[in-house]
Amino acid sequence: MNRTKLILALLFSTVGFAQVGIGTITPNSDSILDLDATNKGLMLPRITTANRPLANATNKGMFIFNVTTNAVEYCDGTTWVSSASSPSIYTSNGTIEAGRVVGVTDHVNFDSNTFYIDGTNNRIGIGTATPGTSLEIATGVANTSGIKLTNLVSGSGIASTGDPIGVDATGNVVKLGASNSNFSAKVALTITGTTANPTKATVRENDFIRYRDLGNNQIEVDFMYSAKSATGSAAGNGDYLFALPGGFSFNATEHPFYTSLTPTELDILVNSVGRVRNANWFVSGYNAASYIVPYDATHFRIMTTEGTGSGYPTAMKSSWYGINYANNGYAGRFIFFKQ
Repeated sequence: MNRTKLILALLFSTVGFAQVGIGTITPNSDSILDLDATNKGLMLPRITTANRPLANATNKGMFIFNVTTNAVEYCDGTTWVSSASSPSIYTSNGTIEAGRVVGVTDHVNFDSNTFYIDGTNNRIGIGTATPGTSLEIATGVANTSGIKLTNLVSGSGIASTGDPIGVDATGNVVKLGASNSNFSAKVALTITGTTANPTKATVRENDFIRYRDLGNNQIEVDFMYSAKSATGSAAGNGDYLFALPGGFSFNATEHPFYTSLTPTELDILVNSVGRVRNANWFVSGYNAASYIVPYDATHFRIMTTEGTGSGYPTAMKSSWYGINYANNGYAGRFIFFKQ
């Protein structure tokens, strides 16, 4: 009996001044109790809500398993805090620490498509769960973009050398091309004939066509051809056709094509491009105000109703003071709707 008492005394004396290990002979030096097992766990006291100890400063740090709520609880000195109600950004307000990365391998949908992340295709949808581009906004209301720039309220624009943007027929935001304030670089004016192409003079004072994009599918064109000398030129055959610049095409709905080789004054007026600024033909002292009339998707004619006698109205052509005349020129500026 005395030997047993001695052993117990030595054991509890050791416990009082060192660590206790259960399942290990090398308990953690910073712990008072180190439990080590590969197939067993710690069984907390199982207590109902009604039988829990008081939540006070004395019991602060106490752990139990609440069999009423089936949750681990601890006492914070004032109340029992359940692990089932721990703060979470999914159930209450919370803060994600700086530098955290949230990976989305499939998709995340906030508030029934208010904000949708397609992690598979790297797309974001606002108002839609099927974004077809990197960012798609669907308001559900026709002709309403859903975009509002609240602080963009300046009465005057900001000077920029960038290009304007617009919206295409499918709703995609696109770059419109040349800046509103600047024409494109000048390129040679292409002139062909309805039967045979003419040849320009060897020396030309002017030979260019250029354009600028005005937005809303409107293009402004500026062109000029002039040659004092007719050397090297040939008239070709038929009406002269002038090519649009930049690969543009006339919108056939806005500008119906007119191909008659025997035009009337009314036909020229009806089929001319709206808002013509000027279109002039001049040769050896003769000149006439003219009209721009679309011939096909990419070509236009210069046509005049001025003059008397036979041959009027007419288009600029090989048999009417053609390009092979000295002191000859064609010039104009007009606006059209592009296809």
